Amino acid sequence: MTALYCCPSQDDGVDGVSNSIQSQRNILERYAWGHRFPNPRFYVDDGYSGGSFNRPGFQQMILDMGNGKTRTIITNLSPLQ
Repeated sequence: MTALYCCPSQDDGVDGVSNSIQSQRNILERYAWGHRFPNPRFYVDDGYSGGSFNRPGFQQMILDMGNGKTRTIITNLSPLQ
């Protein structure tokens, strides 16, 4: 499985589905399929601050990686900074 991780940019608010999340989903999905990464799965943390890694989607992705369910993570790095 390939993890596609999306979280809001600092420019987005925390209410509703952010524009950056939708944009990230589109870009990451096209990238994964275009480069033949197997079984893409989204992990999304919309509505959570990018200032902390204590986010449910991020934590589940790390857990799945540790359990060997996924070997590759693809993300937009700017929301993680």
